Amino acid sequence: LEKTFKDRIRRPAQNNGTGSGSALASVLPLHAGEVEVLSKIAERHSIPLVAEGGGTAPGSVAVGGRLLVRFDLMRGVRLPDHDEGWVEAEPGTPWLQLEDRLRLENVSLAVYPTSAPRATVGGWLATDGLGVGSFEYGWLRENVLSASIVLPGGERREVPGEEIGAFLAPGSTEGIIVGARLRTRRADSDVPFAAGFDTIPDLAGAVTDLLEAKVPLWHLALLNPGMARARSLAEDYMIFGAYPEERRGEVEEGLRGVVESRGGHPLAAA
Repeated sequence: LEKTFKDRIRRPAQNNGTGSGSALASVLPLHAGEVEVLSKIAERHSIPLVAEGGGTAPGSVAVGGRLLVRFDLMRGVRLPDHDEGWVEAEPGTPWLQLEDRLRLENVSLAVYPTSAPRATVGGWLATDGLGVGSFEYGWLRENVLSASIVLPGGERREVPGEEIGAFLAPGSTEGIIVGARLRTRRADSDVPFAAGFDTIPDLAGAVTDLLEAKVPLWHLALLNPGMARARSLAEDYMIFGAYPEERRGEVEEGLRGVVESRGGHPLAAA
């Protein structure tokens, strides 16, 4: 490994003083081909590999006796020549960096995590979850069109989005993501909204009503009064989010009916 990766393999100093709980080393590949090489070497010597994300997942992955694969140097992004509803990203790409890049083209990810400033594409994809945009688009893996995964032993396989879960789990050694094609959406006309409520039951009832009425929101989120005050937004229980401009009439009618029926009041949306 040292011959292949040179200064991109790092051993923990004196085992980090944590005994058998420490990883053997961490490795920083430059591209998918090097992940294949790493996987072949690890398989030959029966050493499990664990991909390391941005560290935003709850809890920690047990890494004793394993090699950590870090993707700090694999942050490539590829957009199609025309808006075809997808973007390709390498696993070390931070979600916020990817979203900011897309916004320059008036495009957005269909779904991305609330931990976007730190979370990486590979890390959240391995974990799965709900995030910004999930009100309309659902779980992250429902919005992965395909992924490139290196299996133990070095074989690289292109996996359709619906099959990714069979290969991945937090801390899994069954496969390592080296790239993904993600669903995108037009975002040049998003309209923000916000509303305040006096009580938790009113807030919860409004969310239930919006779901049952199928109001076509892209994103819906909640804030308690403490978090709202911390952001200098309001003193209420809040819902906020966004919807596409072309659905304005339909959305505003649905929102107004739900908010008024639950005793809420509109708030200025920044």
